[in-house]
Amino acid sequence: MLEQAAVDLGLDMEAFNECLASGQKEEEALAFGEDALQRSVSGTLTFLINDQLVTYTRGGFDTPEEQINQALAGERIDA
Repeated sequence: MLEQAAVDLGLDMEAFNECLASGQKEEEALAFGEDALQRSVSGTLTFLINDQLVTYTRGGFDTPEEQINQALAGERIDA
């Protein structure tokens, strides 16, 4: 799955595979995932703006831009 995403993104596959095999970023990735769980992130796309989560699942696909603008303006996002 990761490899296909890397191919789709046009990444340097040799460098990607070396990095993946080395485990060099594993601890950082696990910490990032734990932080996301603690913030109740349930999927992508999710943004944290001014301590508010903006996700496509919160208001459907029609509202993320509005929610992002509200959060950037310091307004509370309606759930």
